[in-house]
Amino acid sequence: MNNDKLLAFFGLARRAAKLSWGFDSVLEAVAKKQACAVFLASDLSPKTAKEIRFAAGKNDLPVIEISADMGRIQKAIGKTAGVVSLNDKGFAARALQICSELYGEEISL
Repeated sequence: MNNDKLLAFFGLARRAAKLSWGFDSVLEAVAKKQACAVFLASDLSPKTAKEIRFAAGKNDLPVIEISADMGRIQKAIGKTAGVVSLNDKGFAARALQICSELYGEEISL
């Protein structure tokens, strides 16, 4: 799958200060109800993914595992991260629309 469009969008969201990256900051954004959608790298550890899914599930947030590894996410946002969250409804809705196009399943907020 070509994730270039989604990864470029993550870069845009970071520049707009609408992106959290890394386990701790994503958990904080989820806990503070700032996160609107969470995205997991394909090579994220199962334990970390489980913890993120649990936290996001408490707030009924969509959690999407994308087919890009941490290295590709790092290239897109300039920071090492296995998990990112979009902290704006508009940005999250657009990212989920891109995911729907990429993965062929309807995903919404």
